Amino acid sequence: MATICKKLTYNQSSKNKYGKCLVDNNILFYKQFSNEFDFLNELNNYETVKNILNCPKRYFADHNKLTIYYEYINQIYKKTIHYSLYSNNSLTNLNFLNNGYNYICDSLESSCKNSKFFKDRTKKILDYLEQIHLLGKNLVIGTEIYSPKHVLIEIYNFFNKERMVPCIISQGDPTDVNILNDGTVIDLETAGKNSLCADVAIFINAILINSYYFFVKYSSGEHKKFKRLLDKFKNTIDLKYTIKETIDAYFKLNIPNKNKKLVAEFINKIKEKYDSTILEKINQTIKYYLCFRLLTPMNWNVMSEEDLIASICLVCITYDKINSLDDIINTFC
Repeated sequence: MATICKKLTYNQSSKNKYGKCLVDNNILFYKQFSNEFDFLNELNNYETVKNILNCPKRYFADHNKLTIYYEYINQIYKKTIHYSLYSNNSLTNLNFLNNGYNYICDSLESSCKNSKFFKDRTKKILDYLEQIHLLGKNLVIGTEIYSPKHVLIEIYNFFNKERMVPCIISQGDPTDVNILNDGTVIDLETAGKNSLCADVAIFINAILINSYYFFVKYSSGEHKKFKRLLDKFKNTIDLKYTIKETIDAYFKLNIPNKNKKLVAEFINKIKEKYDSTILEKINQTIKYYLCFRLLTPMNWNVMSEEDLIASICLVCITYDKINSLDDIINTFC
């Protein structure tokens, strides 16, 4: 076993410690887990995807310290899709779709790694319905009248049932901070067999709104570091509302052009990659996954009233308008 000479940087996430270290005169990236389950899970995930996905090489693991040591990628943030979208003028590409993402089988959704972001979080919907009184009011946007309570119940019922879903081998949490422009994926917590529909929704939601607004304000993950984006995109949500017997709202979402183009390109690549049978399964269910990513991992209970109402507007519009991948382009891009 190699000997760790020195930790060069130290970072703390909600669950793990990580950073740069010197091991036998080699600079490596270390990730120290808070529990054995997560440690063993990532070890197994790496074995599943190491010859399929483009991911950092694992050098060794220290079971006593629950630490995994990976290849160190210098200035990794500047190589992410997030950086190319918000910090410079470079082109953003979708090379990560070239590794993995091949259909492997239909499987029970609960067997997918990324079900933790959906089926495993359905209780949060029940909490919202019980704790947020605004959900009991009808929402009026122009001539459209929505029942937020009904929409959330429908989303809950959808994910509360077991179903067969098309599956792929992927990283499982394809947000813009987990993907590099060269196609490398990082953070293997959910790497392995994943729901294709869930992966598609995670990426689309991140680029359309979450990665530069809701995640920055309310997520406990990597995006909370990017508070500067809130000034840059302070006009993202154009919302005026009154609350009486109903919530009467004027709502407009101003998505950056670069983000709209990337989502449209992503959707077109997905349509090119899969046959009509798989695409029809995505079209039939995509709105539920998109809606759910507006409900969590953020916590509606801690949002400002304005952001809560904006989130309710987005969920209701998505549920009503989105019935296919093309609808996403037509509605938001």
